Amino acid sequence: MRSPRLRKRPPLAPSISLASAAAQAGLIYGAAASNADLEDEVLRRALVRECGAVTPEFEMKWDAIEPAPGELRFEATDRLLDFACSHGMAFRGHTPWWHLSTPRWLDGAEAKDFAKAARSHLVAVAERYTGRIHSWDVVNEAVEPADGRPDGLRRSAFLSALGPSYVAEAFGTIAEIDQTALLVLNEMGLEYEAPAAQTKRRAVLRLLEGLVGGGAPVGCLGLQCHLSASDRPSENVEFRGFLREVRALALKVMITELDVDGAGVRGDRAVVDQAVADVYADIIETVAAEGDLVGVITWGVSDAKSWLNSRINHRPARALPLNEAGRPKPSWRALARSLENIHAAGKLT
Repeated sequence: MRSPRLRKRPPLAPSISLASAAAQAGLIYGAAASNADLEDEVLRRALVRECGAVTPEFEMKWDAIEPAPGELRFEATDRLLDFACSHGMAFRGHTPWWHLSTPRWLDGAEAKDFAKAARSHLVAVAERYTGRIHSWDVVNEAVEPADGRPDGLRRSAFLSALGPSYVAEAFGTIAEIDQTALLVLNEMGLEYEAPAAQTKRRAVLRLLEGLVGGGAPVGCLGLQCHLSASDRPSENVEFRGFLREVRALALKVMITELDVDGAGVRGDRAVVDQAVADVYADIIETVAAEGDLVGVITWGVSDAKSWLNSRINHRPARALPLNEAGRPKPSWRALARSLENIHAAGKLT
């Protein structure tokens, strides 16, 4: 059964930005961006106009920062951080430990060498940016039940070298260095209805319970939310219950990589855009209703720059709030209206 919508109010004025709409609701809104985006005048203006936070798309991943042993290149991250700070935006630390961003020079490394390098990198990045990060995606995509482990952890170089306590270790290390940032466990595929998603939710919940019970300083679960226009999270009873269980652990929730793929929708552009917009409203209001939502980050701000565009022979995804020219689409209006609804609901409670 579809959940009741939060109380509706008149649409926000066009002059309102997504960042200001989020701030009124006590949240942050931002987008993933790269230094290449700053060279595009339309994208740059869109980021400045709409965003209260920036997630570095590539620049802060391990292989980008340390392309050779001990050769730390922070310039790209620094440039993006300077851009964010100059426009009053928060900056997110994405992501120190991710199995898909380990440097090539560690391919085939012995466990002890990988462990030493991973720990050294984590400390170096945390020390450089301490006090300037809103939230760290400390470990990204640590769970994969299909790998067959009883604890549900993904089989990765981190697990092999550091053991199953590596997630708790990462949180503890960053917390010792940066005592102000929100520390996030970021995960994909938790919003879907498929049985595999339910299995993953159970595994993530067990991991979170273990982290909280063991005193690890985890503060938030990141929901990536790479969705399609056919998804209806509000109708997913298991997902809603999962959000309530996460909230019961006194953990916050952030939507960290939101986009909605409209490529499977049949119809003209207006039909596609409305289908995408409906899912924007659905996921944001569902997470706000069931979890302790602190922010919404879209994986890009404009359809001109979406990872979904790289697919060959594929219909346009129309996945982000602004069109290729940087103008608001129905998904922008749905996002803004949902943020306003959250603000209104907060006033009433």
